[in-house]
Amino acid sequence: MKLLRTSAVEFDKLARNTDLGAEARAMARRVLVDGLGQSAAAKEFGTSKQRVDNAVRVIRREHERAAEGPGWVEVTITMPDALSRRLGPLMKELQASHDPMAEDLVLGPLLRALDRASRSLAADQAESSSD
Repeated sequence: MKLLRTSAVEFDKLARNTDLGAEARAMARRVLVDGLGQSAAAKEFGTSKQRVDNAVRVIRREHERAAEGPGWVEVTITMPDALSRRLGPLMKELQASHDPMAEDLVLGPLLRALDRASRSLAADQAESSSD
């Protein structure tokens, strides 16, 4: 996914892993953290839009590279037993498969179901608070 905006902290983490010089980092920061357009940043730094675009691309590439990282994180969470007995083994099996297509096949519907459940819970809570 293309990085459009990021926090200053996240930007600094990404920038540390690049070879960008101080001025190029500053230009990319103005666009990605401060939300300034590339043309405006070019004018501010007295340079071409292409140079600003190049700096922004370096940060975006680093963001994509970082996002491709391990892809799996370990979490500790409290949940109903019935859910943990199904979700835990499914995630272990999926991780062991090392199959991106299987991940898409399983995670897409699972994430959509979680979104629906979250919306339902929010609607129920809103209805309960209006009573």
